[in-house]
Amino acid sequence: MYPTVRKIVGLDLDERVLRNPFLDESYNMNAYEIGTKLADTKFDIIYSHMVAEHIDDGLRFISTQLNALNDGGVLIHSTVSKYYWTSLINDLVPESVKHWLIRKLGSGRATEDVFPAHYELNSTHQIEKICSGCNAEYKILRQDEPPGYVRRSILLMLLYTLLHKPLQFLIPSIRPTFIFVVSKK
Repeated sequence: MYPTVRKIVGLDLDERVLRNPFLDESYNMNAYEIGTKLADTKFDIIYSHMVAEHIDDGLRFISTQLNALNDGGVLIHSTVSKYYWTSLINDLVPESVKHWLIRKLGSGRATEDVFPAHYELNSTHQIEKICSGCNAEYKILRQDEPPGYVRRSILLMLLYTLLHKPLQFLIPSIRPTFIFVVSKK
Protein backbone atom coordinates (compact mmCIF):
# COMPACT_ATOMS: atom_id res chain seq x y z
CA MET A 1 0.00 0.00 0.00
CA TYR A 2 1.34 3.41 -0.96
CA PRO A 3 1.41 6.26 1.51
CA THR A 4 -1.14 9.02 1.13
CA VAL A 5 0.21 12.44 0.27
CA ARG A 6 -1.46 15.80 0.12
CA LYS A 7 0.24 17.04 -3.03
CA ILE A 8 2.67 15.79 -5.69
CA VAL A 9 4.71 18.47 -7.46
CA GLY A 10 6.80 17.67 -10.52
CA LEU A 11 9.52 19.72 -12.12
CA ASP A 12 11.63 18.97 -15.15
CA LEU A 13 13.60 20.64 -17.90
CA ASP A 14 11.38 18.77 -20.35
CA GLU A 15 8.03 20.49 -20.87
CA ARG A 16 6.32 17.08 -21.00
CA VAL A 17 6.16 17.41 -17.21
CA LEU A 18 3.36 19.95 -17.75
CA ARG A 19 1.16 17.23 -19.28
CA ASN A 20 1.71 14.61 -16.55
CA PRO A 21 -1.79 13.71 -15.29
CA PHE A 22 -0.46 12.25 -12.02
CA LEU A 23 0.89 15.56 -10.72
CA ASP A 24 -1.06 18.10 -8.69
CA GLU A 25 1.32 20.84 -9.85
CA SER A 26 4.03 20.83 -12.50
CA TYR A 27 6.79 23.21 -13.51
CA ASN A 28 9.03 23.34 -16.54
CA MET A 29 12.27 24.50 -14.88
CA ASN A 30 15.63 23.29 -13.69
CA ALA A 31 16.34 22.00 -10.19
CA TYR A 32 18.34 25.08 -9.22
CA GLU A 33 15.24 27.28 -9.56
CA ILE A 34 13.35 25.68 -6.65
CA GLY A 35 14.57 28.41 -4.29
CA THR A 36 13.32 31.23 -6.51
CA LYS A 37 10.25 29.91 -8.36
CA LEU A 38 8.95 27.87 -5.41
CA ALA A 39 10.37 30.00 -2.58
CA ASP A 40 7.24 29.72 -0.42
CA THR A 41 6.90 25.95 -0.84
CA LYS A 42 8.51 23.38 1.45
CA PHE A 43 8.60 19.65 0.80
CA ASP A 44 8.68 16.54 2.96
CA ILE A 45 10.32 14.44 0.24
CA ILE A 46 12.23 15.45 -2.87
CA TYR A 47 12.79 12.48 -5.16
CA SER A 48 14.47 11.96 -8.49
CA HIS A 49 15.10 8.90 -10.61
CA MET A 50 18.02 8.91 -13.05
CA VAL A 51 18.51 12.68 -12.86
CA ALA A 52 21.52 13.19 -10.58
CA GLU A 53 23.99 11.97 -13.21
CA HIS A 54 23.01 14.98 -15.34
CA ILE A 55 23.66 17.60 -12.65
CA ASP A 56 26.68 19.81 -13.33
CA ASP A 57 26.91 21.38 -9.84
CA GLY A 58 26.30 18.78 -7.15
CA LEU A 59 26.77 21.11 -4.17
CA ARG A 60 24.32 23.67 -5.55
CA PHE A 61 21.81 20.94 -6.43
CA ILE A 62 21.83 19.40 -2.93
CA SER A 63 21.98 22.68 -0.98
CA THR A 64 19.08 24.15 -3.00
CA GLN A 65 16.97 21.10 -2.27
CA LEU A 66 17.90 21.00 1.42
CA ASN A 67 16.69 24.61 1.69
CA ALA A 68 13.36 23.52 0.19
CA LEU A 69 12.76 20.77 2.77
CA ASN A 70 10.49 20.88 5.78
CA ASP A 71 12.08 19.94 9.10
CA GLY A 72 12.49 16.17 9.06
CA GLY A 73 12.28 16.07 5.25
CA VAL A 74 14.52 13.95 3.03
CA LEU A 75 16.06 13.95 -0.41
CA ILE A 76 16.01 10.60 -2.20
CA HIS A 77 17.93 10.35 -5.44
CA SER A 78 18.31 7.18 -7.48
CA THR A 79 20.95 7.39 -10.17
CA VAL A 80 23.54 5.32 -11.99
CA SER A 81 26.66 4.33 -10.06
CA LYS A 82 29.85 6.17 -10.94
CA TYR A 83 31.54 2.77 -11.26
CA TYR A 84 28.97 1.09 -13.46
CA TRP A 85 30.33 0.43 -16.95
CA THR A 86 28.07 2.96 -18.70
CA SER A 87 29.36 5.72 -16.42
CA LEU A 88 32.96 4.68 -16.93
CA ILE A 89 32.78 4.76 -20.73
CA ASN A 90 30.42 7.75 -21.07
CA ASP A 91 33.13 10.26 -21.96
CA LEU A 92 34.64 7.88 -24.51
CA VAL A 93 31.47 7.37 -26.56
CA PRO A 94 30.60 10.01 -29.20
CA GLU A 95 27.15 11.63 -28.97
CA SER A 96 26.09 10.09 -32.28
CA VAL A 97 26.74 6.60 -30.90
CA LYS A 98 24.79 7.41 -27.72
CA HIS A 99 21.83 8.52 -29.82
CA TRP A 100 22.01 5.34 -31.91
CA LEU A 101 22.20 3.16 -28.78
CA ILE A 102 19.23 4.94 -27.21
CA ARG A 103 17.19 4.44 -30.39
CA LYS A 104 18.07 0.74 -30.56
CA LEU A 105 18.18 -0.26 -26.90
CA GLY A 106 16.67 2.63 -24.95
CA SER A 107 13.47 1.12 -23.53
CA GLY A 108 11.26 3.33 -25.65
CA ARG A 109 13.31 6.49 -25.20
CA ALA A 110 13.97 8.79 -28.12
CA THR A 111 17.19 10.62 -29.01
CA GLU A 112 15.83 13.80 -27.39
CA ASP A 113 15.98 11.86 -24.12
CA VAL A 114 19.80 11.81 -24.20
CA PHE A 115 21.24 14.49 -21.92
CA PRO A 116 24.83 15.36 -21.01
CA ALA A 117 26.12 13.34 -18.05
CA HIS A 118 28.44 14.85 -15.45
CA TYR A 119 28.58 12.20 -12.69
CA GLU A 120 29.08 14.57 -9.73
CA LEU A 121 26.59 12.77 -7.47
CA ASN A 122 27.32 9.12 -8.15
CA SER A 123 29.77 7.89 -5.52
CA THR A 124 29.96 7.68 -1.75
CA HIS A 125 32.99 10.01 -1.70
CA GLN A 126 31.15 12.70 -3.70
CA ILE A 127 28.04 12.53 -1.48
CA GLU A 128 30.12 12.55 1.70
CA LYS A 129 32.01 15.66 0.56
CA ILE A 130 28.85 17.54 -0.46
CA CYS A 131 26.95 16.60 2.71
CA SER A 132 29.79 17.71 4.96
CA GLY A 133 29.69 21.11 3.19
CA CYS A 134 25.91 21.33 3.69
CA ASN A 135 25.81 20.07 7.29
CA ALA A 136 23.68 17.13 6.16
CA GLU A 137 23.49 13.41 6.87
CA TYR A 138 23.39 10.77 4.19
CA LYS A 139 22.82 7.10 3.61
CA ILE A 140 23.97 5.15 0.54
CA LEU A 141 22.15 2.17 -0.97
CA ARG A 142 23.22 0.16 -3.99
CA GLN A 143 20.82 -1.95 -6.01
CA ASP A 144 20.99 -4.33 -8.89
CA GLU A 145 18.40 -3.01 -11.27
CA PRO A 146 19.17 -4.01 -14.86
CA PRO A 147 19.17 -0.89 -17.04
CA GLY A 148 16.39 -0.52 -19.58
CA TYR A 149 18.67 -0.94 -22.56
CA VAL A 150 19.75 -4.36 -21.28
CA ARG A 151 16.12 -5.50 -20.95
CA ARG A 152 15.45 -4.87 -24.65
CA SER A 153 17.93 -7.48 -25.82
CA ILE A 154 17.99 -11.15 -24.87
CA LEU A 155 21.71 -11.30 -25.65
CA LEU A 156 22.54 -8.27 -23.49
CA MET A 157 20.36 -9.56 -20.65
CA LEU A 158 22.13 -12.92 -20.83
CA LEU A 159 25.56 -11.24 -20.76
CA TYR A 160 24.44 -9.04 -17.88
CA THR A 161 23.23 -12.07 -15.92
CA LEU A 162 26.26 -14.25 -16.60
CA LEU A 163 29.01 -11.64 -16.26
CA HIS A 164 27.89 -8.60 -14.34
CA LYS A 165 25.63 -10.13 -11.69
CA PRO A 166 28.30 -12.41 -10.16
CA LEU A 167 30.91 -9.66 -10.33
CA GLN A 168 28.79 -7.12 -8.44
CA PHE A 169 28.60 -9.41 -5.41
CA LEU A 170 32.39 -9.21 -5.21
CA ILE A 171 32.47 -5.48 -5.98
CA PRO A 172 29.20 -3.86 -4.76
CA SER A 173 30.19 -0.40 -6.07
CA ILE A 174 29.60 -1.59 -9.66
CA ARG A 175 25.92 -2.29 -9.01
CA PRO A 176 24.07 -0.17 -11.57
CA THR A 177 21.80 1.77 -9.23
CA PHE A 178 23.24 4.18 -6.67
CA ILE A 179 20.71 5.64 -4.25
CA PHE A 180 21.52 8.38 -1.78
CA VAL A 181 19.22 9.67 0.94
CA VAL A 182 20.09 13.06 2.41
CA SER A 183 18.59 14.97 5.35
CA LYS A 184 19.51 18.02 7.40
CA LYS A 185 21.45 17.35 10.61
